[in-house]
Amino acid sequence: MKKILLLLVIAVSAQLRADMRPVRVEFQLKFNNETLQLGKKYYSNTLKDSISFETLKFYISRVIVNGELHSGAPFSPEAFLIDAENPKSQILQNSFYLDSVLGISFLLGVDSMANVSGAMGGDLDPMFGMYWAWQSGYINFKLEGYTNSCPSPKHQFQYHIGGYLPPYASSRALNFEVENTGNVVVEFDVEKLISQLNIQEQYEVMGPGNAAMDISKKVASVFKIKE
Repeated sequence: MKKILLLLVIAVSAQLRADMRPVRVEFQLKFNNETLQLGKKYYSNTLKDSISFETLKFYISRVIVNGELHSGAPFSPEAFLIDAENPKSQILQNSFYLDSVLGISFLLGVDSMANVSGAMGGDLDPMFGMYWAWQSGYINFKLEGYTNSCPSPKHQFQYHIGGYLPPYASSRALNFEVENTGNVVVEFDVEKLISQLNIQEQYEVMGPGNAAMDISKKVASVFKIKE
């Protein structure tokens, strides 16, 4: 009898595993629904002018997915650097399996613990240019580019958004409902962010403060799950 029960358990477990899939999360960086290419000139409907981007990087941390039978499955490592220059960085994969994905949550940026721990390795290595040595903290989001609509001397705009100390803690917690079988696609359309920024007047934000807090909220609002 015990042998029969064991065989039943093994069979049921095998069937459950067969119904599960490895979880993959892909971040798609776009401009007006077109895959973003650094250095390429785009026409911005917001600015009524051309615009190009030389840098788009941001940290995603504490990624957790929820399934119908399993919940709270965390991705490892703790933080990922999404870089428009590196397509491989835009795909997150983990070894756990879920029957389906019903939700995903993550932090845009890194938490205070990572900041107070000092510069670390992996995607948090300072060599990626996302760490303020003078500020002792990480840059959560970086966007740089050019447009003639920007009145700076070289028509360059620069947004380096960070800060972890109150009242200027700029990381943002995001939660999304998802309905699919293991592949989650998160879209970020830069034109939607440009439409919320005033490049003509505020074209450089390089440290924590009210401006960084405002832009971090706008950045967070652009993320969406691809249906």
